[in-house]
Amino acid sequence: MSHVNRDFAGIVISDINMPHMTGLELLAQVQAFDSELPVILLTGFADVALAVEAMHQGAYDFFEKPINERLLDSIARALDKRRLVLENRQLKKAVKHNKEPGVRILGETPAMQAMLELLNTVA
Repeated sequence: MSHVNRDFAGIVISDINMPHMTGLELLAQVQAFDSELPVILLTGFADVALAVEAMHQGAYDFFEKPINERLLDSIARALDKRRLVLENRQLKKAVKHNKEPGVRILGETPAMQAMLELLNTVA
């Protein structure tokens, strides 16, 4: 868990049954520092109540082993969600730190910088 933080660009995939903690305990730890980090849980024992509990606690998805292509689809969706969450956080941070008066347009390309200079001149 030391490599996983609020800026972690990946997702978490865990088995429910592990030696030192359960997948639900891991899910709770992840949720405590970033509720928007997707956690996919796997189990070798089909248990509808456990799946419902995991989803209720915030698991992104829940799969019974053996895994199949549905897991790959879920991973792709979870990674896309994570990318969007991190991008949104970055944009919010950029807007928050831009306290200067004037136009509020984000962009770092030379064309956007030239446009910003022109808009500030006009303003």
